[in-house]
Amino acid sequence: MVFGTDPYIQRAQDHIKSNDPDRLPYACLELRYALERVAYQKLQLRLDKITIEEIGAWQPRRAMDRLMELVDEHLTKDSTLSVASESEPGTPATDGFVTVGQTKGISPRELGKHWQKLSSFLHIQMPKKKGQHAPKTDEAALRTYLGEVIEYVEAVTSTAFDAHFSETVTFTCGKCGQSIVRNSELLKEETVVQCQNEQCNASYVTHVKDDEFTFEPYLIPLDCKSCGHRDRIEANAFMKMKTNESVIYVCDDCGTRHIVRWLLKYGLESEALKEEE
Repeated sequence: MVFGTDPYIQRAQDHIKSNDPDRLPYACLELRYALERVAYQKLQLRLDKITIEEIGAWQPRRAMDRLMELVDEHLTKDSTLSVASESEPGTPATDGFVTVGQTKGISPRELGKHWQKLSSFLHIQMPKKKGQHAPKTDEAALRTYLGEVIEYVEAVTSTAFDAHFSETVTFTCGKCGQSIVRNSELLKEETVVQCQNEQCNASYVTHVKDDEFTFEPYLIPLDCKSCGHRDRIEANAFMKMKTNESVIYVCDDCGTRHIVRWLLKYGLESEALKEEE
């Protein structure tokens, strides 16, 4: 797999070699793009086992942290993929392996550290007192650091290959029929799993017993305010609501119409102060 970072690296190097200090921030920007490209390519390969909503972040480190938590706990480790023909059908091969490719492990923390540090060179520092001016950037130090980032990106993409394998559990969404695939090694009791169909609102609660997995629809109980009848509504009907949206729920028993919306309440408590006698 080609990470596609070469154009960003080339443009960053052109800015650095220009000896124009005003172009150094543009080199920082290009290298931030390169780091994002690395993270998002790692994500791309693993999107068959998670939804983008479950990632819940666009920042490279946060996205990769979620990948490690939900999909690939070995993201930081180097690995080699080799294949060989079976000596007999159904019997694992013991020799004759040929290397297909090598995956370079990537630390979300280290990638995120470079990404954040580069951002500090894209802004003028805010003055803290009258008459203060932003300190001048140490050009020599910045050029040295940019060279270090280039070496880092080239190192983690040097094999131009990425692979991910895991033991998986697959089940079918009861609402839309989509096959849902997850890394069984990372599933825990009561893990919430989203349907991987972007058009489907279903989600499921994981149950684990004797190494067997079952997935129960994630429903939220709602009690009618008129008759007390309890109904269960898809959790995502509420979890994905925006602040300006509402959900109408009609009781199956008495027909009472309920409106559900997110509210932010402000509470103020005050006490009457007694004068000291």
